[in-house]
Amino acid sequence: MGAENLSQAERESLRGGTEAIPSAPAEAAAPAPAKPSPSRRSNVSHADGKRGAHVPSDLLQALDELHQRFARTAAVALSAAVRAPVELKFAGTEQLIYCELYDRLENPTCCNLLSAPPLAERVVLDVGLSILFPMIDRLLGGGQESEPPPRRPLTDIELRLAARVTSLLLAELRRAWEGVLPLDLQTVRVESSPRLVQAMPAAEPAVLVCFELAIGQERGLVHLCIPQAAIARIGGKLAGLASAASDRHEPTRIAGRRAGDATSRAVVDVAVHVAETRISTSDLLGLCPGDIITTEKNATSPLVVTVEGVPTFRARAGMHAGHKAVAIVERIEPGHPA
Repeated sequence: MGAENLSQAERESLRGGTEAIPSAPAEAAAPAPAKPSPSRRSNVSHADGKRGAHVPSDLLQALDELHQRFARTAAVALSAAVRAPVELKFAGTEQLIYCELYDRLENPTCCNLLSAPPLAERVVLDVGLSILFPMIDRLLGGGQESEPPPRRPLTDIELRLAARVTSLLLAELRRAWEGVLPLDLQTVRVESSPRLVQAMPAAEPAVLVCFELAIGQERGLVHLCIPQAAIARIGGKLAGLASAASDRHEPTRIAGRRAGDATSRAVVDVAVHVAETRISTSDLLGLCPGDIITTEKNATSPLVVTVEGVPTFRARAGMHAGHKAVAIVERIEPGHPA
């Protein structure tokens, strides 16, 4: 039937049906690939990105034990430096993206960029000014009056005093890590703004170790930020440290259970030996209040702790909660000289 024999209504009906039918069936069978929505890209990136690679719990536990030991010894060292009781408590470990660290820190603050071979090229040690200012005040002989710390960056003189606090923390960190790696911790620079440190890319996964530092009524936070990749690289050594600690503690736990309650409550004599020397009888008889007895022992040498007269530990002198205290450095193995 020719088109010229169709009525106007029939032409309109055919035109409408043609528009309803797909014009290119082949194209419908093979549609062009659509771009994923922003939300879909975000989900894929989150699941397949670096944030998803978490540090195993056993390695985090080993890190926790290591830094708990650091907190105990650092508290004693800081107490001796500021001549006042200082408490440093391990607060926990968490995993985050490096850019998230900015919101965790005070601003201004005392943010130390450190080189830490062979662990990592760069790590961050941050000491909040809310607690650093009171410690600086103690170093200058103040601290009798409690005043709110100022909201400003450190001056050049205050930076030098803050470096004394930082150097003590770094020394105790080196000591705590000795069983895993011989860390060579050095300060590269100090910034008052966390965003200026740029220790690693903003999206880099990191492990953040948190501590609470207190002196008198003043409290603040100390943070140690380590690249997650660095922790992964030494996973075997950390796992070995955790296993060795468990092996050391297991015989003690078994022996304690077998000993019973009566033995566990037994009291033993513990003494700390500072130094020994020899003087003449005449010098001894002439001693008066204020006289000084010198010894050949170096001032930085560890003290010897005896248990029932047997040299058992080496320790360092300090102060804790207003009392004289010692921090155990290492055990003296049987047969080794004290």
